[in-house]
Amino acid sequence: MIRQLAGGFPRGKSGLRGSLGAETAVNGLRDQDRLDEASNFVIWKAKILAILDKHHIKDYALRTLAIPIDLDANEKYEEAQAKAKCMILDGVKDHVIPHIVEKSTTREMWETLPPYSKALTCSRRCYWKIN
Repeated sequence: MIRQLAGGFPRGKSGLRGSLGAETAVNGLRDQDRLDEASNFVIWKAKILAILDKHHIKDYALRTLAIPIDLDANEKYEEAQAKAKCMILDGVKDHVIPHIVEKSTTREMWETLPPYSKALTCSRRCYWKIN
């Protein structure tokens, strides 16, 4: 039993090493897909929005939502807000976290990220607008 604990267990999607040896975050992004700098912002944005959409919480990042007054609805709102924030935090590299962690809503966190997209070159932005 001690040998098994010392050797560790197979790691899965909890931010630990998966069966293929690649680091995966709770949200399913591989370590190399996490937001690092402007060079991967467009791809990261598409992936994280798809993940948020899959969990039915994309609106928490893209829109300002009214806080429900009803106690049950408010509890669901707070839970979804926390889940969306965790997925975004888990989808960025460590040096990005200090810039977004203190934001109170997912929407505020999301709006803080565009400096990464603004660093894209003009030609790349034009390419994305056309296509």
